[in-house]
Amino acid sequence: MSQLQAEISGRLSRMRKSFDDTFASPPAAPADDLEDFLAICVADARYAIRMADISALSVNTKVVPVPTTDPSLLGIAGIRGQLVPVYALGYLLGHGVTRRERFWLGLVGGAEPIALALNELDGHLRAKRSDVFALERSATPHDHLRQALRVDKGVRYIVDISSIIGSVRHRAAEPAAATGS
Repeated sequence: MSQLQAEISGRLSRMRKSFDDTFASPPAAPADDLEDFLAICVADARYAIRMADISALSVNTKVVPVPTTDPSLLGIAGIRGQLVPVYALGYLLGHGVTRRERFWLGLVGGAEPIALALNELDGHLRAKRSDVFALERSATPHDHLRQALRVDKGVRYIVDISSIIGSVRHRAAEPAAATGS
C-alpha cells in the first residue's frame, strides 16, 4: 500500500468514526430551547436576569445623586446619549442599598428606560428552558421573583424585570399623586 493510499484510508476511517459518533451522542438541544441569562449577586444572594430584558449593560458609569425621598433611586446616569434614572436593584429586592458612585448598570424598560444598579456580575449563563421553573407564591422571598433557574451549583432566582419596572414607575408616580401635580 502506497503512502497516498494509507493517508486516504486513514482519512476515510476518521470520517466513518466521526459519522458514527454523531449517532452515538444525544442530540443537541435546539437553539430555541436555550435562554441566556446575566448571573448577578446581590448581598450574597444569587440571581439571574434574562438577557432579553436588558437593552444595554454599562460598567463604571458615574451615577450623579439627585434629591429624592425614594431610597431606591440612586441618581441619574448618562447611557447611550440619554439621561436615565438609576435604581438600586438590591433595594428593590429587599436588600440594603450600596452607596457608591460607580456601578454596573443594566438598561431596561424600552422607550422610557431606567437603569438598574448591579453590584456584582457573576457572568453569563445559557440554560435550557426546561431548567426554568415557577416558584410557589408562598416560597418566593419577594414579589419580583416568580421563577428560578436550576444551575450546576443549585438555584438562582430569576428577577422579573417587568415587575421591577412596574414597581419603579409606581414609586415615581407616588410623589406626584401626593402633591396633586
